[in-house]
Amino acid sequence: MIATQSEAAGDYSPPVFNRVGENLYRHATSGTYYALVKRGGKQFRRSLKTKDRHLASRRLADLRQQVSTLALSEGSSASFEQVAGQWFESVRHTMKPASIARRESCIKNLVPYFNGVAIRNVAPKDCDVWLTDRGLASRRQHSPMNWVP
Repeated sequence: MIATQSEAAGDYSPPVFNRVGENLYRHATSGTYYALVKRGGKQFRRSLKTKDRHLASRRLADLRQQVSTLALSEGSSASFEQVAGQWFESVRHTMKPASIARRESCIKNLVPYFNGVAIRNVAPKDCDVWLTDRGLASRRQHSPMNWVP
């Protein structure tokens, strides 16, 4: 984020939202309406891109409908090993034997490092740390699957 002159001077204050209805909020300075909907322990915040209250209510109803159709799964807490296994099984049939062996080796070497960590908690910095630990930082390429020698 690029700081404005007032932010650089320390005058920054967080945006203020006023609640105007169930799951409906209005930005104090711009007057734009925002929706806040929860489902399955997750929070969905969206700008409704309008300053009209009635249009905002209709768009909120549409957003609620969209959120209600989302499939709830345990995928958000899946481990690296689970996701890697699912991915590998889905693409295995398109690979040559040598590619299969290489990907299996890559996954086998990555699993101990990310043991038990939810895939949503694996950040690019974790991959950089893994590379540094293995002494491969200078050999880094675009695809994470190419990181293992």
